[in-house]
Amino acid sequence: MATFNGISTPLRSILSSGPTFARFADKGVDTTLPRLLFCALQGAGMLYALSKLNSMGLLPTHASDWLPYGVFLLRRTLWVAR
Repeated sequence: MATFNGISTPLRSILSSGPTFARFADKGVDTTLPRLLFCALQGAGMLYALSKLNSMGLLPTHASDWLPYGVFLLRRTLWVAR
């Protein structure tokens, strides 16, 4: 659960940054730079979580991780090609 939250929480924060910063924009304040900085920091947090997942070996980064799917796709393409 914690591994999923490391990716989903920054993504949800970036997607909901519009309404979060909208209440300050009504007062004539330019919120473009703070919003970009907020999104950059959230993106950095997501990259950190992805690097931790990669260091634990939870991301499929090698061809052997996809081997069962490759056999299925090969059989499917041979069947379609006939």
